[in-house]
Amino acid sequence: MDNNSKELFKLIDDGNTIVHSDPRKAYEITKEALKLAEAFNNKSAMGYCFINFALIYRSLSNLANWVEYGHHALDIFMELNEEEGIVVALNLLSCAYFHVGLYEDS
Repeated sequence: MDNNSKELFKLIDDGNTIVHSDPRKAYEITKEALKLAEAFNNKSAMGYCFINFALIYRSLSNLANWVEYGHHALDIFMELNEEEGIVVALNLLSCAYFHVGLYEDS
């Protein structure tokens, strides 16, 4: 992993760490990380940014955006065949569907 990728994933992790304690700051950090991920064309990092956004919206009880970003992440990880990301995205989506009583979808 090159230095740009290390710094990028550290930024993503920084955002993830404060998702519940300060979702607005986590949003700003993740937004910055997504810009870098797009500039570096790092799809895996983009997927993890979308995971962060889904977590942020979950903590804000915004179901529509929670599901939207969960699906964005899942699409990327499926394209990359990145199992860990797929599992995380599916877990987030399952929690969202369960939260609104769509038990079969979860």
